[in-house]
Amino acid sequence: MPLTLSERHYAKRHSFQLPLPSNRRFKTFREQLMQESFLVPDLTSVADSVGASTKTVTRLFKAETGMSYQDWRHQWRLLKAIELLSREMQVNDVSHWLGFSSDSAFIAFFKKQTGQTPLSFMKSNTVKLN
Repeated sequence: MPLTLSERHYAKRHSFQLPLPSNRRFKTFREQLMQESFLVPDLTSVADSVGASTKTVTRLFKAETGMSYQDWRHQWRLLKAIELLSREMQVNDVSHWLGFSSDSAFIAFFKKQTGQTPLSFMKSNTVKLN
């Protein structure tokens, strides 16, 4: 029991919040986020779309969200993965939809972030009706 409590105390805590940048340059970006099929682009694409350098985008994201763009994008991908898996979408479909290079890359990402594989997550969150 003491070991379990100790492990729980030191376990990585994960925030399931995603602050949005408020800068006027990101107005279209924020609007696109509300679209069901929107896939968050890489840093270079965001920089091109807002007419700023990647350094400026990174600086603005850090100042306004507390995260670098890459960290913010990882958080978005995790939250979207949880949403899609909760809808019982197949792991390989989620991996493909989120733009991971392979299913194993997605599984490794998900496990690193949550401590469980996507399949384990789906099984533990399945409501059984009897």
